Amino acid sequence: MLQRSVIAACLCWFAGQPARGQCVPSWSDGRTGGVGGSVRALCAVDSSCGVARGLYVGGTFPSAGPIAASNVAAWSGHSWAPLGLGTNSAVLSLTVHDADGDGPTRARLIAGGTFTVAGTAPASRIASWDGTAWSPLGGGLNGPVNALASFDADGAGAGAPMLFVAGQFTMADGQAAKNLAMWDGVNWSAAGDTDNEVVSLASLSGGLYTGGWFTLIGGTAASRVARWDGVSWSAIGAGLGGPFPILGQCFALFDEDGGGSEAPALFVGGYFLNAGSVQTLGFARWDGADWSGVAGGIGYPAEARSAVVLDDDGDGPGGARLFVVGNYAPVVGGPGLHAAAWDGSSWTSLGSGLDMAAWSAAVFDDDGDGPDPAALYVGGEFVQVDGLAILHLARWGCPRTTPPPCADMTGDGFVSFADITQVLANFGVDYRPLTGTGDANGDGVVTFADVTAVLSAWGMVCP
Repeated sequence: MLQRSVIAACLCWFAGQPARGQCVPSWSDGRTGGVGGSVRALCAVDSSCGVARGLYVGGTFPSAGPIAASNVAAWSGHSWAPLGLGTNSAVLSLTVHDADGDGPTRARLIAGGTFTVAGTAPASRIASWDGTAWSPLGGGLNGPVNALASFDADGAGAGAPMLFVAGQFTMADGQAAKNLAMWDGVNWSAAGDTDNEVVSLASLSGGLYTGGWFTLIGGTAASRVARWDGVSWSAIGAGLGGPFPILGQCFALFDEDGGGSEAPALFVGGYFLNAGSVQTLGFARWDGADWSGVAGGIGYPAEARSAVVLDDDGDGPGGARLFVVGNYAPVVGGPGLHAAAWDGSSWTSLGSGLDMAAWSAAVFDDDGDGPDPAALYVGGEFVQVDGLAILHLARWGCPRTTPPPCADMTGDGFVSFADITQVLANFGVDYRPLTGTGDANGDGVVTFADVTAVLSAWGMVCP
């Protein structure tokens, strides 16, 4: 069994924020200190979601930066926080889901993977995090969860979003469901059986897109990629092909002419040689009617795993680009090693790239409404990026200019035991979407992460 992880778009993320400042983008660890093992999933969340603002990171690791964190953690832009006791095995996918739409229940972070325990609760391959504790979603799945997506079939209508789950399983809480299932907040049901493993989901422009090894989905022939419109599954043209095992793995919408007359196109990545009848290595364009290549695609072994859109030079002359990460080698005039950007006409390498493959990418604004623009975060197997020692989580974008928060909770001008006392006195207080006394890391909730933030700044003299 080959387990894959592709991040579907989270409900609340940062790609739409205005650029601020002008810069020459570069690689760094983003002040995270890296992660202690493979990063498989990223989910960027802002404070309007009901889930604490941050970049949520999943994978197979015992630590994130200086803290212990079992396979899942949150980066606030300034400090790390564990999500309770984490999970007992790999987290392969993360998303945000609001089960009652505009109702009173807050959205939650959903994690999927191979685990059977989340926090202290039994949870079969899927669980939700409410900011304080983990909870199972019914009886869960009987096999690995590779991908998650929240999809609202009627848009602004009265219907609530459904949580779609993809992987390699045959049952969802005792109900027959082969590799695809959906959760309505109370019950599980099948979402269209497939004849092989499903590895990706993405909710984009009124449709739910999925990819994997399958050739049949919901009774419809579809070669490795398909679209759900809320009623039925349909093929995307002739799909993907090639002489080796074929995989559809990621999706992104990108406007190549920057708001001109052309409509945004769907870009599809994976492990393939052909899209329809067009030869293109691992990356292709679908305009709603026909497939086309993207300057020949990416280098062999031609496996694109995640793609996101970002304007990475702030208020500089460059526009938004489509960033593609995965497992591929550079080709002449094409993408760099495991990470590159497409501007609508050509590929650009991101420095010398990564020394090992990437699994996931997300856009995150570390300082929120501060002066620094949003940046690209990439997670994977790598331990070196552009010649720098960076462990498993790297940042590409404008260099950070906002200083770390001082964590002076008492206002006496330096960080000391008195500030720890302020955190403990307000422990558990939820100020979201604002912040308040004891919230040393600025994420809106006073938790152990604020103790960590004070300890990290211990002895600092504050202006």
